[in-house]
Amino acid sequence: MAATLVSSSLIRKPKAISLLHTPPLSALRPEASIATLPNPPTATLLLGWLGSNNRKLRRYSEAYAGMGIPSIGFVPPMWYWTKPDLRQKSMLTLMDRLEAALEAQSFANSTPRLVVHAFSNNGALALSELFAGLGTSRYPLIARDLRVILDSAPAPVDPDVFSRAMSAVACAQVRRGRPPVYTSPVTHAMRPLFRLISARVHEIDIPTQLLTRWLDWPALLLYSRTDACVGFGHVERFGHALQGRGNAVTGFEFQDSYHCAHILKFPSLYRAIIRHYLLTTGARLG
Repeated sequence: MAATLVSSSLIRKPKAISLLHTPPLSALRPEASIATLPNPPTATLLLGWLGSNNRKLRRYSEAYAGMGIPSIGFVPPMWYWTKPDLRQKSMLTLMDRLEAALEAQSFANSTPRLVVHAFSNNGALALSELFAGLGTSRYPLIARDLRVILDSAPAPVDPDVFSRAMSAVACAQVRRGRPPVYTSPVTHAMRPLFRLISARVHEIDIPTQLLTRWLDWPALLLYSRTDACVGFGHVERFGHALQGRGNAVTGFEFQDSYHCAHILKFPSLYRAIIRHYLLTTGARLG
């Protein structure tokens, strides 16, 4: 599909582009009506990128709170990549708590809708594990009406890309939307360790895992042409593969923002895109 240039009062230079689907410009305005939506309340699970924490996820929880949506955050630790048994056990424990929380909020003829917002390959790996848990039929409320948002993901685990991502985390270069710098002395000194770690996890094919476990849930993919950790081509290929299976997929490409930093450069637009996605997929806001 040809690229479509989006121009809006919400967008400041650099411009934003969608290569998968462009939301109508009128829908990307904060004043869009939400009063007539009959659907049940929404909760959001934030699955953080490697190196994130509750403080860094707060800006996202605040964005959802502004839409009347409660959220909880979980940052998958580094051992998620090297200990699959513990990864599965940890995610099932989290899902047990989520299912219980949704059951407590449910009411007659209605079910709370869960949004899972995953960041980078770290969050995507946890998302894949969540999908695997849904295959056990233990979590009917989570699975029934799931909405999925992927920010800066997914991509195959490549040793070089993994090293750059880990280096960016170690050097705190992704903060405040600054471009990662991979030539610092700290990065150079730590790269052998990153390569050793990446060699142990390169067999994890996150896009294939997600495609295998993804059911009919709609997806929103947020990504950037200048992301040096997860290239935009990986995200677009995944989006088109998901579309080929019949899933509803909305993709939005930011031309000039960095890995997991789109909300920092385009806060109003970022919130408006999420809001539009939730409205058009039946979520109730506020």
